[in-house]
Amino acid sequence: MTAEFAVIMPVIAVVVSLVVGVAAVGTMSVRTEEAARLAARSLARGDSKTEAVRIARDIAGQHARVGILHGGHRIQVTVTSPAPGPIGEWGGIVLTGQAETGPESGGRR
Repeated sequence: MTAEFAVIMPVIAVVVSLVVGVAAVGTMSVRTEEAARLAARSLARGDSKTEAVRIARDIAGQHARVGILHGGHRIQVTVTSPAPGPIGEWGGIVLTGQAETGPESGGRR
């Protein structure tokens, strides 16, 4: 019984770690999407690019990269962030969230 326990315990630890890691990646993926959406909304209201970047990094983390494109009446925000934990470190996975909007009427421009 002890030998079986000694063999199965590391396997269980690895499986649990992978499940937790996948959940963390899923959560960060949602956060990058939300960061892009709220940064785009901030720009649509007429806030500065600096404010939009601050909002995005508050949500997606300080290591997030925020790209902003203005094209005509469209505003596109892309937020990229490395995946958290060992899955991101070993796999080099980068998560991306994008949002696009136009200026809101009554903005502060």
